[in-house]
Amino acid sequence: MRAGRKMPLRSEIDPREMSPYLSHSFILHQSQTGDVRFRVAGMAVNELMGMELRAMPLRSLIVPEERAIFSSTLQKVFEEPEIQEYTLISDRHGKPRLTGHMLILPLKGDFPNSDRAMGCLTTEGPVGVAPRRFSVENVLRTSLKTGLMTRTKDGQQAERQLEAVGFAEAQAPFARETKVPYLRVVK
Repeated sequence: MRAGRKMPLRSEIDPREMSPYLSHSFILHQSQTGDVRFRVAGMAVNELMGMELRAMPLRSLIVPEERAIFSSTLQKVFEEPEIQEYTLISDRHGKPRLTGHMLILPLKGDFPNSDRAMGCLTTEGPVGVAPRRFSVENVLRTSLKTGLMTRTKDGQQAERQLEAVGFAEAQAPFARETKVPYLRVVK
């Protein structure tokens, strides 16, 4: 959908094309104050909190002691823009262990900068009694400007430059030596 651009327009998102995934999907909006809230969320996401999440801040899915760090990291989706992938875990207060994966993709909205994002949240394990709040195990951030990937795990950060910007996989290096005896590289 990006078609060579940094991000697609919000108006280009057609829910009919994503119907199998809608229950795990959501659209976010960044207000002028910088607060990131749900515009709409699928049923699977709503069930995690036991309520309709429309107009609720995305940080409400995160445990209170990690919300400040989560919110500052989330701002980069809109400022850079960048793609963020979170690995989440919820296993507090005697509730069954629940792991989650959240992907957040920036969208172009009504203003010159990105003020919208589309996301998906999938979980593994029983939801149990709502609300379920998550701790962030690690974050993979990919800048759409530079292609720089940054992974943060347990407070440690590692960076890697991508060959191609976006979702493309890094290109494998050319192997000069062949394993086929009758072929050789000629310079």
